[in-house]
Amino acid sequence: MVLTGLVNVHIHLWRTRLRDLAGDWISAEYHKRFHGNPAMRYTPEDPYLGTFVGAPGQIGAGTTCVFYWCHNNLTPDHADRSIDALMDSGTRTVFGRTRVPRP
Repeated sequence: MVLTGLVNVHIHLWRTRLRDLAGDWISAEYHKRFHGNPAMRYTPEDPYLGTFVGAPGQIGAGTTCVFYWCHNNLTPDHADRSIDALMDSGTRTVFGRTRVPRP
């Protein structure tokens, strides 16, 4: 049997290193406790590392194309480093840039 690759249309690769954090939080709690604290402390290297590690993990899961919803762009350097990680990882990804309002 041959299957085409799967497309992941919504993932936050920059959070890869913190995936297990906030698994049981409701949305309001997540936005207040995560985006109001650890996310605000990210340097441009943090989303690079999360993206660089998380993107190839998608390939291992059978995903051949990803829409990367990147919403922790505190500065232009944060977005640039996320894009650098995608290029360095060799994955086929569409980069979606936005900002989440901070609590």
